Formats: sequence, C-alpha cells, structure tokens
Amino acid sequence: MINKGSKIFFTIFFILVISSVIFTYYRYVVLKDFDFFTDKEAFDASLSEE
Repeated sequence: MINKGSKIFFTIFFILVISSVIFTYYRYVVLKDFDFFTDKEAFDASLSEE
C-alpha cells in the first residue's frame, strides 16, 4: 500500500501537471498568444531581439 506521505506527494504532483497543461492550452489556444512569421526579414528581426 501507499503511505500517506506518498499519496499527498502524488496528488500535489498530478495537480501541478494538470494545471500546467490547462494553463498552456489556455494561453496558446484561447488567448492565441503566439506569432506567425511569414517573411524572412521579420523572422530574423525577432531572433535578434532576444
């Protein structure tokens, strides 16, 4: 059997993993927080900004 400490650890771990997936889905799908680069100059300029 799993002891109480392990059960708490795995519960917290899975809650963090699931919340991370939900946050990432919300950011990229719902908010559409990403950029499309269609021309080479804009892509190169964005690389030099970082």
